[in-house]
Amino acid sequence: MKTIKDFILFVAVPVTVALLMIALCGCGATIPPLVESSTASFDGKVQDSGVISLVPGGQLVTPHWRDRYNGMIAVYGKRFTPPVQTDDGILPAGPGNMATQYFIDNEHAVKFDQMNEWRKADAVKVTIAATPVSSAAPAKK
Repeated sequence: MKTIKDFILFVAVPVTVALLMIALCGCGATIPPLVESSTASFDGKVQDSGVISLVPGGQLVTPHWRDRYNGMIAVYGKRFTPPVQTDDGILPAGPGNMATQYFIDNEHAVKFDQMNEWRKADAVKVTIAATPVSSAAPAKK
């Protein structure tokens, strides 16, 4: 290298370009899109998300729906003021002592929807946190 111009042209510029290419190639977004439900989930063999029917003042729901509701209360119930407790807003609606379906009032059905949104958002956070940083294949033994 005879001059400073040669050094800049043949060393500094190519090294700078290579470093920029390496830095910019590693900055791609890897965040998965939020899942938007467009159809009802299955509850048993029926695709109704556990909602049997809408009735004045609330909904008739399955025992599985009630189990999901109470499970989310255990995790998210304290986020509400006052906190939501197990079976808040729920009454048995089956014939006699048979709890084959339950009635949930509209207020608590809305709280179920809110808790379900929080659950889905938490699932995305866990997925992002569990995503490996490197996509390189593991070394062979």
